[in-house]
Amino acid sequence: MSERTQNADVLRFVACTVNWADVFFTVPGVFLLITNGDIMAEQWGGPLKTSWTVVSIAIFVLSGIIWIGMLLRYQNNLITLSNTEGAQPGPQFFAILHRWYFWGALATVLPLMSLVIMFFKPTLW
Repeated sequence: MSERTQNADVLRFVACTVNWADVFFTVPGVFLLITNGDIMAEQWGGPLKTSWTVVSIAIFVLSGIIWIGMLLRYQNNLITLSNTEGAQPGPQFFAILHRWYFWGALATVLPLMSLVIMFFKPTLW
């Protein structure tokens, strides 16, 4: 929604806020998910004993790799590109923002896929 404004100050604020939210909400949430998942997986013989837990963990790890490898880098680039006071963001800003949308959607869908697998517990092999 902030992209629609085309306002540099709004875009800068949102880029910084997303980074702040990741530090204070996403990182602790990941640690809680991993801890809780490990505790619950023990009921099934351990996290690597069933095919559905292995696949769920692999999908979750892939989401983390995307978050660390792509999203954080793009977020920092967006902050850097939006730090010119009063200047309108250029095409490079919006190109990076649209890549961030793509990788962010993927990093969101993957844990949801993991959740579905953990809910249905299919035998995959």
